[in-house]
Amino acid sequence: MNTLTRPYRWFGIEIHGRRYAIDFNCINTVFYQPGDHDQADRTVVEKGPFLGIRGLMVHEGAPVFLLPPSRLFASAAGPLDAAEHDTAASVEAPAAWVVIFNGDSISSVGIRVERASGPFRMQPDMAEADAFAKKEIQHLDQWWTVVRLRPNVMEDLQGDGNE
Repeated sequence: MNTLTRPYRWFGIEIHGRRYAIDFNCINTVFYQPGDHDQADRTVVEKGPFLGIRGLMVHEGAPVFLLPPSRLFASAAGPLDAAEHDTAASVEAPAAWVVIFNGDSISSVGIRVERASGPFRMQPDMAEADAFAKKEIQHLDQWWTVVRLRPNVMEDLQGDGNE
């Protein structure tokens, strides 16, 4: 099969009642981690050398910075609005799935989600060339907001430490 005509595979993540679809090629690892999580995994860092981190974990010996959707994703319309997309997860019921995105060999970024779905393909009637230009795609009678990883996510984490 010609790779130029191969349909995109999407990976779906659900966070706080919102559904996002991202290119499956961006995904490095997905795993289920139910139960109680460390308090450090629920703490949002607002000041210091790293900004807006929802948690830090080590996976396969490398640090993974857990970030909110607005720090990780952009849609066809631009960056996601933090007030709309970054609703804090409940401390009593933290999200059990962890999605880690492809990063460099030193560290990665990830996100905690309530549900991970996929991979799945687009509806046959949707032209794949239009996929990333669309705001939403449909899968199993549900609409998913199309997102992509924001460029330079790791570089944007570092603050000046004086805030």
